[in-house]
Amino acid sequence: MVEEGDAIENQRKKDKKKLEVEKSKKMLASAIIWVNHFFSIYYGMRG
Repeated sequence: MVEEGDAIENQRKKDKKKLEVEKSKKMLASAIIWVNHFFSIYYGMRG
């Protein structure tokens, strides 16, 4: 019973870590898009 509980707990930790990785990837992607957008507007106004 204890081993089963540990296995479930470990799986839960892995899933949580996976979710955090996905979230940070999405944040990074949106940050890159935002920066690109900002620079294209900035250089568009200058040029």
